[in-house]
Amino acid sequence: MTRPPLANLLALHDPEPLALDAVEAEIRGSGRFAETWRPAPRWLVALTPLPGGEPDGPEFRAAGLVFAEGRDRVVGASRRAEAIQRVARAADSGGPDLRSLPGDFGFMRFRPSGETTVVRSCGGLVPFYVWHERERAAVATRLTDLVRHLPNDLPIDPLVNAVWLAGWPLFPDRRTFLRSVEVLERGHILEISSAGRLTTREYWDPRPDYLEHPTRTRAREHAERLRSLLLSTLERDLDPDGGNLLKLSGGVDSSSLAALAAGVMGKRVSILTLVPPEGESLLRHEHFINMLAERYPFEQRWTFPMTLVERVALLQEGPRVAFHAGHPALLALPRISSQAPVRVLFGGEFADEVCGSAASMSDWFRHTSLPRILVSGGSLPYGPRDILRWGKWHMLVRAGRPRLPFPANLPVFVQPKLKEEYREWLDRRQARFLGDRKPLAFLALRSEQDPFVSMNWEAASLLGIRVSVPFFTREMLELAFDCHPRELVGPGTKRLLRAALHQDVPHGNLYRKDKGTWPTDADLSSVDPPIELPRAAAEVVESRWLAGKPRALKDWDAMLLWHLRAFLASVDMLRTDRRGAAGQAPH
Repeated sequence: MTRPPLANLLALHDPEPLALDAVEAEIRGSGRFAETWRPAPRWLVALTPLPGGEPDGPEFRAAGLVFAEGRDRVVGASRRAEAIQRVARAADSGGPDLRSLPGDFGFMRFRPSGETTVVRSCGGLVPFYVWHERERAAVATRLTDLVRHLPNDLPIDPLVNAVWLAGWPLFPDRRTFLRSVEVLERGHILEISSAGRLTTREYWDPRPDYLEHPTRTRAREHAERLRSLLLSTLERDLDPDGGNLLKLSGGVDSSSLAALAAGVMGKRVSILTLVPPEGESLLRHEHFINMLAERYPFEQRWTFPMTLVERVALLQEGPRVAFHAGHPALLALPRISSQAPVRVLFGGEFADEVCGSAASMSDWFRHTSLPRILVSGGSLPYGPRDILRWGKWHMLVRAGRPRLPFPANLPVFVQPKLKEEYREWLDRRQARFLGDRKPLAFLALRSEQDPFVSMNWEAASLLGIRVSVPFFTREMLELAFDCHPRELVGPGTKRLLRAALHQDVPHGNLYRKDKGTWPTDADLSSVDPPIELPRAAAEVVESRWLAGKPRALKDWDAMLLWHLRAFLASVDMLRTDRRGAAGQAPH
């Protein structure tokens, strides 16, 4: 049985045919891509499908189309030729025609003139990165492939690297870890002219112009819709032959996916859990995991103690990608996939925002009047103190100082000029938020923190592993923006999820009150050898931390430097591989 088609793409635009010939020869020699294609003058495309899905057929090439995701959604089995032409016309016209296509889809459309359209899906499962220099351009679904195959070194962007070291999946102003490389936003298209000029525009926006008043009927419909969407996504994405690895934290969201996938649907699921090192936190965590393991026949289970020492060990083993793929589950993928087949990686990311949590409170404050709060009684999300929180939130907004879901400060070791640059960006973003009059502005802000999807794709697809993010699809985002915050929180949180799955998930897991977090073990004293930062770190790290001993930092900050070191080492390794393949000496 074939799975939904997914693929990685690398497309290069260059006015010099000999330059494209050289890159094509290098790509073919690397064996990293299944095929190359010359779709139009000045263009070279390399692509490789992920295992389990059928590649595009010749009829797609004849129409100038190459898909990264969603081909099966927009082109059905019947009336295939007509559907292909419809997709091509939609890409050429953009806007409403693309919006009318079903589901999530990401592809490139090449016209005989050399003009090209890049379409990124609304859920953004497969990212598109864009590099541009005069008449030359490149588009890739992985940053790693740009570093590997562009003929010149791409310098790092210090600000973006510093923001990610602060622990936030954020690409400020579409900038990425590499200078001159931007990410195409979800639900956007990029037009590249035959001369290499770039323009972008939006084709999809899930935000409503007004927010409908919550009713019991709408709440019931939304709960039914949530359950249906989760089941349909899992049915489509998970492999019937097993190898489905769930990142199971033991919290409500991932536990719900475990119950749906392994219980309701009977899928073959393995679990990856991160646990406290010892003590009461460990016992409590294992209690909730064991409640699921005793009920559902998980194929295999991998457990990693989350000490800082273990995180450093995983960083040294993790996938070598040009990305801050620092989530321990992603770092553990090479070790796990060497022990057993892993075909699909899935998890509960963004469920807090969709189903109701502390992340919903800013929109709840904005869309709930004080009189309604005063008569709410026991239906407040967190209790009577919500009245004070409501007042404080409105006071901060009136003062022009709303709290945004971005880091207030960058790590202590970051260069002062980067901290100042970040503060200027944060001020601009704050001003945009204050001027946003459309409903659910805070949910829109949270959804901007979508590079966690790209992080999963970069690390997993390198190993031939598919990614599924059931709470972050086009349909799920449209549902999220259709819900009033009072449907999600009050009393308590996760109201939408609990209403949708109260018959599917064990009561103790579905109604768990804590989030399953625990204090981090902050002891790096046994890590040997001490961290040594490469020269490129000087663009991010203040000189006194480079010249002195990183051990003078707190252990958590020292751990962040290990993350930076791992990223820079991966980029340097990819550059060295490229030079070696091109017969160049390192410089």
